[in-house]
Amino acid sequence: MSSAIIDEKASSEHVEADVGFNWERYGSEPELVEAYKTIMSWTPEERSKRERTLVRKLDLMIMLPVVIMYVTNYLDRNSIAQARVSGLATATHITNEQYSLVNGIFCGTVKLLTSPDISYIFAQPPANLILSKSRPSIFLPCAMALWAIVSTCTAATTSLGTLVAVRFILGICEGPFFPGAAFWLTCWYTRAEIGRRYALYVGGICLSSAFGGLISAGIISGLSGKHGIAGWQWIFIIEGALTFCVAIIVFFVIPDYPHTAKKLKPIDRVLAQLRLDEDAGTTPSTKEPPMREGFMMAVKDYRTWCIGTLQFCITNMIGFNFFYPTLIEGLGYTNNITILLLSAPPYIAALIFSFCMGLNADRTNKRILHWEASFAVTAVGLILLIGLANVNSPGGRYACTYILAAGSFAAYSVAYPWVASLVPRPLTKRAVVIAIANSLSNLGAFVSSYVFYSVFGPTYRTSWIMVLGMTLYSAIMVWWLKRMNDKRNVTLAEVEERYKNGEISDAELETMEPDAQMAARAGFRLGS
Repeated sequence: MSSAIIDEKASSEHVEADVGFNWERYGSEPELVEAYKTIMSWTPEERSKRERTLVRKLDLMIMLPVVIMYVTNYLDRNSIAQARVSGLATATHITNEQYSLVNGIFCGTVKLLTSPDISYIFAQPPANLILSKSRPSIFLPCAMALWAIVSTCTAATTSLGTLVAVRFILGICEGPFFPGAAFWLTCWYTRAEIGRRYALYVGGICLSSAFGGLISAGIISGLSGKHGIAGWQWIFIIEGALTFCVAIIVFFVIPDYPHTAKKLKPIDRVLAQLRLDEDAGTTPSTKEPPMREGFMMAVKDYRTWCIGTLQFCITNMIGFNFFYPTLIEGLGYTNNITILLLSAPPYIAALIFSFCMGLNADRTNKRILHWEASFAVTAVGLILLIGLANVNSPGGRYACTYILAAGSFAAYSVAYPWVASLVPRPLTKRAVVIAIANSLSNLGAFVSSYVFYSVFGPTYRTSWIMVLGMTLYSAIMVWWLKRMNDKRNVTLAEVEERYKNGEISDAELETMEPDAQMAARAGFRLGS
């Protein structure tokens, strides 16, 4: 398998000289050199068996902690939705309109700079560049501990000003996590493995949204008023403390990157990196470009901004998440605990549907087809909500939110695996593409604060119409990107054929675009 992309003669000379194995992504320790030699001696059956064992180990060391971290991330970020219907609005003296300010903007001339979602936007691109050159095992848990502390401080807010200030700082602390973890996952899993794992990762939103309501209901019913602390304050205190404890545990569990993962055996470290190189069509001696060059490559690529606008729209599709308890309240329910309990089931349905879509997308390698199918399901839910807006059918409208949640979260979970298939290398470019996409995603969250403005309640028919427009735009954009990818794949096929026929030398290949190099060496094609 590896002989398809590695010049074995050159590799052998490098290893024997104990010089060429000083590859940036592997390391020069003698045990790593020996591990590489051992892997090269395996039969395909032995290699396949060891890879399956390694992936199971990675799922325990990486996927499980990441999902738990993201659950707590969204619990802390979204706990304000449960707190709002549990007394926060009264205690901080904020109106429905001011709640949208807290979720989206502040006021007056400084409103863009004081948005918690805008603080996410500022934090993410530089954070991902730093993460690509630093240690995730330190960076991610530290960010987690910081946002846990800030989230807990929300319990002490008493006014609109203090609430907005805390939410802005929370955005700065939480901002690096999602794009950082999304990028980090692509540094461990191949394109054929990443889809279902991203679905689980994004499923953290569904889990936190579902169990957030259940946890909040339990906290309010059991602790409201205890020690002179209101129920909504207990929500922030308990969930913040839980997040801080998880951050400490994660620090001792997660590895960094394959070439620095001291928590793995040498043979697992080399195998982890080698299979990623093979998947991307690079050689062990391929060097990563400088940070600035990777940044500029991402900024100049039109696909970066297409993906970013898609994420902007998709975030508006799931924007109801921050207002869901309020939407349930608009159906006629008044008991806070009932509202919180009813907010849980649609997210469980969304989690199951998203995982099934991600799993099937991995198996068929037809990510765009699954993306378009997710948009179709979302559109059905939205059209039904629009049609039932003025009908006295709270049960019917509630049922439609199941369809909306399933389709919109599935679309969200398919997005990032597609980015990984579009930009497998260089890593710095991929880190920036993911960060920019997620920054525009949070700009979408900023806008969704006004898409679901209280003046559109209680039916929010106007809101659903706006979201439907974004869904249709997304479907058209994905169709157009597929056409562009198909055209590029024709060119990549020609490059591969010419390279195999000796019409393109190795020196000439090195001057070409990264996707052309990967096509020539490993038959790489853009995602479809």
